[in-house]
Amino acid sequence: MAIDMVNIPSNRLKEWSPGTGKAFREMRDAMETDGPLDKEARELVMLTGFTVKGFEMPFKIHAVRALKAGVSKDAIKQAVLLTIGAHISMFEGTRALSWLEEAAAEVAAQG
Repeated sequence: MAIDMVNIPSNRLKEWSPGTGKAFREMRDAMETDGPLDKEARELVMLTGFTVKGFEMPFKIHAVRALKAGVSKDAIKQAVLLTIGAHISMFEGTRALSWLEEAAAEVAAQG
C-alpha cells in the first residue's frame, strides 16, 4: 500500500484550522534551522522518537523523506536498533524495521 505523502497530519491540520496549521509549520521550520544538526541527524532523531512512541504513519513519512534526502537505509536501521533494550522492546523495534522496509520499497518503486 502506498504511503500517502499528501494527506499527512500537518497538511490536514492546515485544512481544519489554517491559523493553527500555519503556526505549527512555522514552529517546525524554526526547529529545523535553530541548531547545529544536519538534515540526516534531524531525521534520525525524529525516526527514533516515532519508533519509541510506536507512531507508524509519521515513521513512514519521515523514513521516505530521509531516504529521498540521501540518508541510508542502514543508518535508519541502526538508529532504530539503538532503541531496542534502552527504550523499547524487541517487538517494537522489529515492527519499526518492518515500517522501514515498506518505506524503502515505496522509494524504490518511485525510482
